[in-house]
Amino acid sequence: MNEQTEKLINEALAGAIEAAKKTGNFVIEQAPDLIQQLVLYKTWEYSLIIAISLGWFITSYFLIKWAIKKIEDTDGGTLAVIIVAIILDLVSIIAFFNTLFDLVKIVVAPKVWLLEYAAMLLK
Repeated sequence: MNEQTEKLINEALAGAIEAAKKTGNFVIEQAPDLIQQLVLYKTWEYSLIIAISLGWFITSYFLIKWAIKKIEDTDGGTLAVIIVAIILDLVSIIAFFNTLFDLVKIVVAPKVWLLEYAAMLLK
């Protein structure tokens, strides 16, 4: 383990111990269930964002195809539709890949994801 990972682990443990002292045994007893529910919730959240991003991407793809066909059939008028669809494509691609990497991390290495999530909360 590198020094930064050890530091994050120590900070997370120190925060957990301090919180456990304040709230008593209830937190300690409920921690495994709470962690399992958090991981499950975040898995579903990331999956939903990925599905919505794919839906946006597919919709904007067909919108661009329609607008290009309309431009070829007539002499213009759909440039704004193409610009909006391209922006929608870019946003959906960014959201897709950003969330996909988080989902892969939570599925492949949930403990690493949990440590990073705890470190993000401590900031």
